[in-house]
Amino acid sequence: MRYFEIVLYPIISLTWVFIFGHLVPSLKWDHGIYASVAERLVAGDQLYSQVWDNKDPLFYWTLALGRTISPAMDFAIEIVWLLIACIAASSICSTINLTRNTRLLFAYAITPLVVTGGIYMPGLSHLPGIAVTLAVIATAVRNRLLVSGGLLATLIVTKVVMLPIAGLATIVILARPALRKSVQSNVVHLLAGFMTACGFWALVLLMRGELGAWLHALKLNFSYSSSGAGATSRTDFAGPIVGHFLQTMSVSALIVLVAVSFLIVFLRFDLHNKFAQKSLTSDQVLLWQLVVTTLISSLTVILLTGIWTHHAQVYYIPAVLIGILLASRIDNSAQQLQSKNLLALFGAGLLLGGVIHVEQYVRADLQIAQNISALSDVQPLTAELRKQSTSGSYARAGSNDDSGHAYGLRDWKLACPRFTQYSFDDPELLATDVDCLSKADYLLLSLGTSIRNETPVKPSSAFEQFIADLHALVKSSYKCTQYPTGDVCEKTKS
Repeated sequence: MRYFEIVLYPIISLTWVFIFGHLVPSLKWDHGIYASVAERLVAGDQLYSQVWDNKDPLFYWTLALGRTISPAMDFAIEIVWLLIACIAASSICSTINLTRNTRLLFAYAITPLVVTGGIYMPGLSHLPGIAVTLAVIATAVRNRLLVSGGLLATLIVTKVVMLPIAGLATIVILARPALRKSVQSNVVHLLAGFMTACGFWALVLLMRGELGAWLHALKLNFSYSSSGAGATSRTDFAGPIVGHFLQTMSVSALIVLVAVSFLIVFLRFDLHNKFAQKSLTSDQVLLWQLVVTTLISSLTVILLTGIWTHHAQVYYIPAVLIGILLASRIDNSAQQLQSKNLLALFGAGLLLGGVIHVEQYVRADLQIAQNISALSDVQPLTAELRKQSTSGSYARAGSNDDSGHAYGLRDWKLACPRFTQYSFDDPELLATDVDCLSKADYLLLSLGTSIRNETPVKPSSAFEQFIADLHALVKSSYKCTQYPTGDVCEKTKS
């Protein structure tokens, strides 16, 4: 048995051991909000109307489905999304005739390193979007256009911002010379799959009573993307377009962009370099075109909608594709994959992922049991609320320090759909929140909105006005108990 065949599966296994702990979502920051939305869906609330956040519905539905079993399923769902991305990468590899060993190595060792690299944050909605986008491309290059169309529609309810990336890639695939004779038939199949899946998801949303509210949420998301949220003195001087790019820029994102750009040039113009014995095949040319297309469309998405650094995960789509093309060139250069080529692939994978911080992954592996257990923790303010009453209506005011507050409150009624407020929120939404908060029997106030903070005397922004109005409401109608993580306020009896 060849050396590479002996070490292949241990290499794949060690790669997964290395990244495994890093896949566990943390209830700190954004994933805590998503967990709370999922908990409210399990409690029977309607998405966007009775509980609100700005991500797409399938993302929340999968989390809610998992949480009917256990909060620890958040971790399992993250693994499933990663496996879908790996399977899609393997399918793309097979279309350019990579040898079995190289295909398995790239799909199940290099791809996980790329998409969980330096920009990745576990538990967010980008990994599902990347997985479905790669699945769209994989099915399209294999001429499974009916399935590809259905997946395009599914992307709308998974991560709609990635639809232009997947859509343009599909158009490039349809335009390849091998399909031009049957282009009309292919377009029909693609549209049939797309329209069928659109109808299916619209019916699901309609039956759940969420269709109209979701369409309204899409409109709010468009406003949010162009609101200047996240802008700083470092970025606001550049104007809205360049400002979006700068807001999402990090060292890891820069490394990904440079690595992808370098490999695009290297693999396109050095057709007879030492890694290859022949020029690019038609499938390799198509893959190169897909890399360029997805890089341009990813950059366009960032320039129009990018706000936070983790939004740059869209660059992982061209990064995976250029990695596959590099693997094919290495694969063509030798009858078997040698140690130096293994190192080249892993080195490229690390760069295409934006460089991995080894100590962060090792620490996550060492703490994996603790981190999985933390997904089932009842948050302190929630525990205190449950001590005061076994049921009733409640609302929350705070930011993304939610920490999954809704776990343990399925028997309670959420009085207000929005339970996070930010300085960049629309003033009308903030004013509506204050009116809604007044209807709750109990209020949960995070440290940022706690009445222990100074109340703005002369509010200079809509958010300061919200804080002032909230404090006035609490002081006039609620009795609060302060805890280290915030306040629990009970409505006084009139």
